[in-house]
Amino acid sequence: MRLSLSPWTIRKWRAEKRIPFIRLGRAIRYNFDEVVSSLLKRSKE
Repeated sequence: MRLSLSPWTIRKWRAEKRIPFIRLGRAIRYNFDEVVSSLLKRSKE
């Protein structure tokens, strides 16, 4: 499954705390399942 989000959108949502992320040094990682559940939860509000 692919979300087709632009890098700009991902950075914006990360800054707004809309999607969970993990910072490992300079790298930023996303857990796909947590991101999808977070987006679904926000869409129901």
